[in-house]
Amino acid sequence: MILARVNTMDIELIQFAEGYKALSEPLRVRLLTIMEEAGEICVHECMAITEHPQSTISRHLGALYKNGWLAKRREGVWIHYSISADLNDWKRKTLEVLFSNSSQTQWFLGDRERLRTIRPDTPTEKPSSPEIS
Repeated sequence: MILARVNTMDIELIQFAEGYKALSEPLRVRLLTIMEEAGEICVHECMAITEHPQSTISRHLGALYKNGWLAKRREGVWIHYSISADLNDWKRKTLEVLFSNSSQTQWFLGDRERLRTIRPDTPTEKPSSPEIS
C-alpha cells in the first residue's frame, strides 16, 4: 500500500480548484451578484429574486459557504448570507472581475429589478469603488 503524501502546496491547489468549481453553476454566480447588490440576504429573498425553490437555493448557498465565498449568521429562524469578509486575494479579485463584467447583463439587470421590488430601499447605484465584504 502506497501512502499519499499531501503537502501544503497540494492542499492550496485543491482549495483553489474547489473554490473555482463552486462558481461553475450559473445560479451561484447570480447569488453572488445579488449579494453584492443587497449585502446580506436570506434564502426566501433569493427564492423571490431567482424564482428557484428553497431546496435549490439552500444547496447552492451551502456550496458557496462551504468553499469560503460566503459568511452566514442566524437570527431566529432566519439565516442571513453575505459575501465573506475573509476572502483571500484571488477570490476577491475574481469577484471584482465577475461584478464588473456582469453589471450590464440582462440576467443581472433582471435580478437587480426583482431585488428592488422586494427591497425598495436598495440603492439604485453602487458606489464607484464597490467594496467586497
